[in-house]
Amino acid sequence: MKRLLIALLSLIVLLPVSAQDSSCEDGFRLIEHALGATCVPENPQRVVPLDMTITELLLISGMQPVAASQTVLDAYTRMHPELEATFTDVMEDAEDTGFPPNIEAVLNAEPDLIIGPRDLFTESLYPQLNEIAPTVLYDPLPGDWRSRLIFAGEVLGLSETVDNLLADYVVRVDELRGLLSDDAGTIEVSLVRTFPGQIGLVLAGTAGAALLDEVRLARPESQTVDYDYVLEELDGRPELLISEEEMLLADSDVVFVFGDPSALLEMLLWNALPAVQDDRAYEVGYYWWGDSLLSAHDMLDDLFAYVAETTPENPNPFAEGFTAASPASTCATGTREVAHAQGTTCVPDNPQRIVALDPFTFETMVALNLPVVATPAIYVDELTGKFPQFGERLSDVVDTGIPINIERLLEAEPDVILCRQTACDGLYEQLSAIAPTVFFDNSGAADWRESARFFAEVVGSGEALAEVEATFEARLDDLRDAITAEFDHPPTVSVLRIRPEQLRLYFEDSFPWTVLSAVGFTSPEGQSDVIAASTEQFGSPRLANISLEQIPVIDADYVFVFTTDGLTPGDAQDYLAELQENPLWQALDVVQEDRLYIVDNYWFG
Repeated sequence: MKRLLIALLSLIVLLPVSAQDSSCEDGFRLIEHALGATCVPENPQRVVPLDMTITELLLISGMQPVAASQTVLDAYTRMHPELEATFTDVMEDAEDTGFPPNIEAVLNAEPDLIIGPRDLFTESLYPQLNEIAPTVLYDPLPGDWRSRLIFAGEVLGLSETVDNLLADYVVRVDELRGLLSDDAGTIEVSLVRTFPGQIGLVLAGTAGAALLDEVRLARPESQTVDYDYVLEELDGRPELLISEEEMLLADSDVVFVFGDPSALLEMLLWNALPAVQDDRAYEVGYYWWGDSLLSAHDMLDDLFAYVAETTPENPNPFAEGFTAASPASTCATGTREVAHAQGTTCVPDNPQRIVALDPFTFETMVALNLPVVATPAIYVDELTGKFPQFGERLSDVVDTGIPINIERLLEAEPDVILCRQTACDGLYEQLSAIAPTVFFDNSGAADWRESARFFAEVVGSGEALAEVEATFEARLDDLRDAITAEFDHPPTVSVLRIRPEQLRLYFEDSFPWTVLSAVGFTSPEGQSDVIAASTEQFGSPRLANISLEQIPVIDADYVFVFTTDGLTPGDAQDYLAELQENPLWQALDVVQEDRLYIVDNYWFG
């Protein structure tokens, strides 16, 4: 129904054109626009876009403009810096039309169609542009990128693409409105655009203001003026400039600030705002000043994250750039396309026979109560040894062995295979020949939530993981409160792994510190040199082996020690026993005060 409605809207906007008798040559059709009616190619191949709406649609559709304005692209890059490389590639083969459009540059591009907004520059240049190639101009309505997109789709022969793009956008809007339905009209959102020496409240006439209205979020009273006021009192600029003394006008239930807030964030009156005091003021991207489809999707991302406080079921289709949503997926019904470390793969919407080939992914699937049919038996044994309640449920899981036994894997008849790349390196082609296979690039990833979220989304269990994370966060809050009550300073901690003849310290970019940092622990000052050496070796503070002479550096408010055996079972425990007799070990304050704890090797993560 929504796609049909959008299609009908397209017809309504352009009905006068299609209803006329066309006097165009074969291969052309008549388009009515702001400056009359023009015959345009039915299938244009060499397009010069004069604004970002058209450029955006061309790139989404896989069409390269033959000329574009570097000035316009630079402004757009400020809103979407992740696309800078894309625009650099575009301009390698395109003429720079500049701004206003340079007639010579447009002529050199040899276009078959020119399209853009009607403004003072394009209107005065229209006769010259139209002499070079059929030129179509539209009247831009501030904040209304959708009407422009629909018009551009008709002119470029991309109406079906536009219908699909808008339908996907409406689905995300509807999802957010559903999440906010209980609070419709009661949550106020303030938009603050700022640069050193300038503080502006964003008003009607912007895509950001229009989106907030669309999802039924209110605005603070200072920002509720209509567009007539913007036109008559502010000369059409949809922004109310305020002084530092008027800062309270920026306050709201939620505040989004963008631009260059470096000076603003230092102001006492800004930091005194209730929203700032309550951690409800968020620095967001400059796309909130944008007026396009991609900007609108990025704005939705912020509203999902900071107002609805959830991960959307319908993610941003352009999170990875222009090509993320185009061409359309070729996946069969009941499957969907997933991007991962080895490319893209069509996976079942609701997999029923999951193979997890590394311990982390296996435990994630078990925690989410998902049907795992095969994994190495050692992972099952380790998990059920710690959590025997899973024993019966995992009794029929096929042992794939280590290294992976392909024949056993075939017997499991999986419908999807999951693995972290470092655990299955070199196996992708063999595995993907058996079933759709997805790898997560975990090189350098210490936070378990990164890959947990990734694989949960792959198997369609994002909401289930969110519940697990919420429970985990609640436990972190309890622990953080207890630590704050116990100490008048950030407590220090060391994490030491013992193997035969090896002592290894772990630092903030390692698995244990995903918890320790979150609840307020820090590393002892005496480890600064060791941490610096680790950072130089790994590019970040992760781990370091220390000698027996360096045992004093582990001293801290608390020390957690775990062991992992070498070639002989129990050999790490034997080495630990030797260490406990070492005078340097016995001299540690943490040992003498009985604050060193031997823990299980789940600290290894």
